[in-house]
Amino acid sequence: SYTPEINASWLFTGEGKMLNVEESISQNHDSDEDENSSSRLIPFYDAETSGGYSGIVGSSTSEAEMVGYIQAGGWFDSKETAAIRHVGDSMVEYPSGCILAVREVTERRLLVPGRNYVIETSEFRVTKRVQRGSSPNTIALYSSNNETYPDGRLVHEPFEVEFEDIRRIYSVLGYIVNQSGEFRLIKP
Repeated sequence: SYTPEINASWLFTGEGKMLNVEESISQNHDSDEDENSSSRLIPFYDAETSGGYSGIVGSSTSEAEMVGYIQAGGWFDSKETAAIRHVGDSMVEYPSGCILAVREVTERRLLVPGRNYVIETSEFRVTKRVQRGSSPNTIALYSSNNETYPDGRLVHEPFEVEFEDIRRIYSVLGYIVNQSGEFRLIKP
């Protein structure tokens, strides 16, 4: 469904501003509006998650800082808790440079195998498809890009992470992309 605040030209061509109207952070963030309102704001964090980029993953050695808000209307049923940039080519369903809408997972035992998550450790932040690990204490992280080297090995090989090494897990709800590479950031 179309949200009147979204600029149709921006949505289809990537030109112009994302929104047709100016929004005030005080109107939207600190009010008791319905969670399903089309003016819902998602906290945007100045950090990257990587699907894998020639063997490089997004560093998480510094904390992600909330730098503003983006408006996604009711696209994610108000289940999102944050928005973060995604870069890389190992997850073919997410264009490099898009913004992921994510929801923090608090019950790790409820991870759904086969779904995509952002996994953050003290060393990296990656977007991967989660599967059961080789032990109850691990999860296996897979890429959806099945590109191989000439010898047949995967360019983006799966790897395992121990639960105790994971700082945060976010379920990926969807993504927002603008062909111009810009989006509307509403400053706090």
